[in-house]
Amino acid sequence: MTICTLAILALMLLVHSSLEETPETSEKKWQTDGKYFGCDAFADIVLIIDSSDSRRKDNQKLNTILRFSADLTDTFKLGVDYAQIAAVVYSNTTQKQLDLIQITDHAHLRKAILGMTSFNGSDEAKPYHGIDLIADMFRPDLGGRYNAGKIAVLIMAKASDIPDYTRNSAKRLQDQGVAVLVVAVGKQLWQEPVIVESNSKDVFLVEKLGDLSKVRDRITSRICEGRIKLSSFTTKSPHDLK
Repeated sequence: MTICTLAILALMLLVHSSLEETPETSEKKWQTDGKYFGCDAFADIVLIIDSSDSRRKDNQKLNTILRFSADLTDTFKLGVDYAQIAAVVYSNTTQKQLDLIQITDHAHLRKAILGMTSFNGSDEAKPYHGIDLIADMFRPDLGGRYNAGKIAVLIMAKASDIPDYTRNSAKRLQDQGVAVLVVAVGKQLWQEPVIVESNSKDVFLVEKLGDLSKVRDRITSRICEGRIKLSSFTTKSPHDLK
């Protein structure tokens, strides 16, 4: 084998190796393949899911939001050393569906999310009730970890009946050390105070329900690439965190 041939083979091996091992290609894999479970964020995440209007015969709106929520969780490694995920649904009132420590494998978590139903399904949307409820869900006795990132993902598909209440509730949660990411479906929501006054990097806007999948990778990137720092979360009783 000639020296020239050996040089060409060495160059080909080097290029092949670089394509396999670069951070860009590794990151691309988990961003585009929800079944890869490649995000190893150490975070306590609570989904706040809009279930307004779901008492109608056609539950397509809620079903679409639940599929998006399940797909979003697919990208996270789960467990006490990785992500823990909880959920609430809201309409005119709110109900807790999952605690942080309740499910630690993807198959059961996905089944639980897709199986959620609205307990009321009022035409009204009061997301501030959901935001106010989840502060207690980060407590250590419910699975919250003191040094983990604390993240709320608010999914809104209908305008809040009192937008200022939603903004104020989100601000109180942020003051406790929780990052609030807002997913808003429909242009009629885009001027809500909770969106206008949020960090633009924490806001994900789509025009219709069918576009929700387009922001999944952006949300995952926001959580998984170290842009949300470890929490300084506090409860009403600081002794709970000892």
